[in-house]
Amino acid sequence: PVHEVSDRAASEGLSEEMVIGVRLIPGSPSKLSGAIYPFSEYQVPGLLDAIRRESDPGQDPGFNFQVRSTLLVATWLRMMMMTAPQIVDASTDQPSLLVNDYYRVIDWDRLEAALAAEGDVVGDRRNGWSRLEEPEAEVSRTRLAINLKGEDQIEAFARTQDLANEGKEWLLGVAGDAIEWKIRDLTDPSALWERRHDLPSAASSGHGLGPSELPEGIHQQMYEQIYSDWSDQPIPALGDRTPREALATSEGQRQVVDLLVSYERGEKQEAKTQNRPPADLGFMWADLGLDRE
Repeated sequence: PVHEVSDRAASEGLSEEMVIGVRLIPGSPSKLSGAIYPFSEYQVPGLLDAIRRESDPGQDPGFNFQVRSTLLVATWLRMMMMTAPQIVDASTDQPSLLVNDYYRVIDWDRLEAALAAEGDVVGDRRNGWSRLEEPEAEVSRTRLAINLKGEDQIEAFARTQDLANEGKEWLLGVAGDAIEWKIRDLTDPSALWERRHDLPSAASSGHGLGPSELPEGIHQQMYEQIYSDWSDQPIPALGDRTPREALATSEGQRQVVDLLVSYERGEKQEAKTQNRPPADLGFMWADLGLDRE
């Protein structure tokens, strides 16, 4: 049954679309007993299935209350005990770390000429540059991405700290005094994984910046890095199938779409609280060939 609940204190900390588990004190309207257990939406189907499976209509209400209470708390505790996976860069087997070095450009013409002379660099002053791992290959990963940031600044992005250190030494050597290094920003992608799964954060920006102070576009980079192979990873909410495998059935497709929608809803809510634009998760839909609309 649907229960009407009145609780002013809890309402101050809740927002639309949040999923919570609570114990209710009967009344008209009901009251919350005090403990509130937040859940990620992907956990809800499994929790409800367990409650239905373990409940017994033939037992007294107290028995089923205890079943629901135990399962609710146990599921929440399992979530809190989870640890983030070690995220490793595929081409180097090193821990993934999103690194941005910022430089002030003193002489654009000299910088452009210096980069144009490098055989492993593609791009231009209008669109930025990429230093390629295998410049002769038909398709090559980027070793260092050099992005334009305003009239007198560039950002050099690397996937690991070693690549960033190598890239900084290389870029300063190539460009000389046409540029001046200013600051480095580090972001551990495991921190985003923890936030996406409602886990306590274990890491953050290397300079202690708040989320709204991170460089423009960094959240998009983090999502694309962490969820690059999401389509082919087993997901508990999909019965340990990968999203691509789940699409084989209409029910599985509905579950995948529900997951994607929940991710987008969570990102929009997080972006709102951090006063920043939400990341675009359209690449996850596109990878599965799903129509986002």
